[in-house]
Amino acid sequence: MMGDEVGVRLENAAAMPLPPVESGLLLGQFPYARVGDGARSLVVFPGINDALQKVTGNPKFAAWFCQALCRDRSVYLISRRPQLASGFTVRDMAADYARIFARQLGRTDLMGLSMGGAIALEFAAAYPECVDRLVLAMAGPRLATQARPVCEHWVELARAQRWRELYLDMIDQTYGTSRRAVFEAMMPTAEHLLGDVPSGAADFIISVEACLSYDTTERLPAIRAHTLVIGATEDPLMPVEGVRELAERIPHTTLKLFEGAGHGAFEECKEEFDEAVLSFLDS
Repeated sequence: MMGDEVGVRLENAAAMPLPPVESGLLLGQFPYARVGDGARSLVVFPGINDALQKVTGNPKFAAWFCQALCRDRSVYLISRRPQLASGFTVRDMAADYARIFARQLGRTDLMGLSMGGAIALEFAAAYPECVDRLVLAMAGPRLATQARPVCEHWVELARAQRWRELYLDMIDQTYGTSRRAVFEAMMPTAEHLLGDVPSGAADFIISVEACLSYDTTERLPAIRAHTLVIGATEDPLMPVEGVRELAERIPHTTLKLFEGAGHGAFEECKEEFDEAVLSFLDS
């Protein structure tokens, strides 16, 4: 998902030298986009919308998102595999990613965004040998109480195939209702709102249900990696209290809060976000 500032920057991207993007499947199942060719790797677990549009769906956005992060790195955006089994959990998704690390990536830096942060928590606790440094953005030890009715509403909309309403509500929750008109202008027809909806609908519902049930609270002390926890003061889906709790429960943690930003801070405050991440990874 992109904020309105992001949309403007993407419109101007044709005049900017964006890095090339390599894409394909890892282990024949997991869509990935790789940007950069540095010896050091950073893996990114994407958020909830990954179920509806994989990281390979918009190469220009992948290049823009990784442009600063890939200066001396290979950055891998890795999607969850499609056609998830009913009842698939956040822990199951972490185990899926572990197969990729074991066979192809080895030990790397890891960043999880929103739902990807929940998966990264499980991953870092269960597979500490795979994680060098860990970045958790807009994530908490469990779904925030105020986010539960939002996620339950998303499931209802997806089951009713009310995709336009779902898309706009996700925008409202991520960037605020003031941005709705911008997104409606950018994406005027329901058929193009969320990628290949028919094939991703079941995966989206399973992913939201996984968010509703996850709780990593008891496993956080097992995380060995030095960790950067990033939150935002106006995030309605993961409030500051949850972000602070996460930072307090994980050993060796640095906390960064973006004042006045919401759940989409990793796009809304892109330059500051990248600077914080790179400073942490390079320290």
